[in-house]
Amino acid sequence: QPKSRVPTTSPFPTSHLEETVAFVVPASGSTIDPGALEAHCRSLIAAFKRPKRLVIVSELPKTATGKIQRFALRDRLALKAP
Repeated sequence: QPKSRVPTTSPFPTSHLEETVAFVVPASGSTIDPGALEAHCRSLIAAFKRPKRLVIVSELPKTATGKIQRFALRDRLALKAP
């Protein structure tokens, strides 16, 4: 089982609809193998509920009250899109 500290998902608009993207922060001192994480998700989550993309990040952007800034994650993905 991959060791992650804070996983979160967010919808990301594509040319047709939206796809679910999972942002994963590795646990302190560990690394995450994307293939192992995908296999782990495949073993536990139905295909239509699984994230379509996995993005490993060092930290999640948060507000002053500690809520995850999903808009910042969407902006980060928009910059990476071709």
